[in-house]
Amino acid sequence: MTLANSSAAEAMDALEPDSGVRRSKPPSTLHYECAPSRATADEWVVEAIDYNSEGEIYVALFSGVGAKERAEEYAAWKNQQQAIA
Repeated sequence: MTLANSSAAEAMDALEPDSGVRRSKPPSTLHYECAPSRATADEWVVEAIDYNSEGEIYVALFSGVGAKERAEEYAAWKNQQQAIA
């Protein structure tokens, strides 16, 4: 079965090496945080680290008018999605 033909649930399963036993990946426990950018004064960054994976980091950058407010709103929205899932 190719990934393109598999269901979302099957895509979330991982195959353990050499055992042939399927196991589910642990659910993601991302927490999104908003902070001012260290590089530019008028930019805000929303960042989340996936500790259940390989420490992948997800970043969204907001700049311009209302950057702080938009970044805070985005972080709150993403955290709410995590709480529902």
